[in-house]
Amino acid sequence: MTRKLSWLIESLHVNEEGVVYDRDDLPVELYNKTSGGYGWIHLDGTSSDAKSWLKNSSGIDEIWVDALLATETRPRLVKIDDNTIFINLRGINSFNKEEPEDMISIRLYVTKQQIISVKLRNLKAVTKLKMDFESSRAPKTTFEFLLTLIEHINEEIESTIADIYEAIDDLEEMVLIEHDKDFRQNVIDVRRQVIIFRRYFFPNLDTLQQLAAIEGFLESGADNASNLSESCHKMTRFIEEIVSIRERAQVIHEELNNHLTERLSASTNKLSAIASIFLPMSFVTGLFGVNLAGIPGAASDKSFPIFAGTICAILIIQFVILKWKKWF
Repeated sequence: MTRKLSWLIESLHVNEEGVVYDRDDLPVELYNKTSGGYGWIHLDGTSSDAKSWLKNSSGIDEIWVDALLATETRPRLVKIDDNTIFINLRGINSFNKEEPEDMISIRLYVTKQQIISVKLRNLKAVTKLKMDFESSRAPKTTFEFLLTLIEHINEEIESTIADIYEAIDDLEEMVLIEHDKDFRQNVIDVRRQVIIFRRYFFPNLDTLQQLAAIEGFLESGADNASNLSESCHKMTRFIEEIVSIRERAQVIHEELNNHLTERLSASTNKLSAIASIFLPMSFVTGLFGVNLAGIPGAASDKSFPIFAGTICAILIIQFVILKWKKWF
């Protein structure tokens, strides 16, 4: 359906049997009064019209409108009353070739009959959720809606972590044979990713645990509670995996630093050896180069060949001694 309102991304109604109806309006009052099914309104938070509708027509208190539209957010959950929550989650940014660590937030105002969600940027987990609605696999309740969204977020995280594991395996293999600029940059990229992931995964887990702790919220049921517990377990595992990746990346970084230190030390030793070779010769040539009377051999034509031969002999003797000492 082509929408009359460009900032209204989705306006769907799901009845008690799970049948989806696409609407071209914003039936907030209908869902606030009915007990059958629920509605999902998904808005483009960058639109001034969407902001105006949220503030003037959605029926949501201003504090939660501000929370839905906030540009800087962290994952969190707030229980507003026995039937209403505000929840903010972060998902992996896997669209096109964007950086996966640039995690995107999805903000939702949830009641038993209504979900109002706001996006500032596209999130693939939401796209997958929309595909569920289109393929007649829509969640039948708002709580199942949250669980499905969380599952899709976890799927994207799991896929990205698998890619990072593969990358860190390759880096561990290459660290023994390759240490160029690109290799060092790859190590830095992995470390940066896991640092940012850790920043958001812990609040994500805390949010899921808070959701699981709300007893009987939206009539969740035993099966849904079990699924939510599994989602918490997955998020815990993701955190453990990125901690493991961070430690492995740290070991690679230390090995790289050790290699660079060894190369610097070897270069320094070579320079020291070269300086040691030329220091005595510099002393001798400086001594014989002073412009004073009495320099030995100054009046003899054979003095220069003898002097040059002496310098060469000193050079050879020093080279043999340094090689024997394994200084280079």
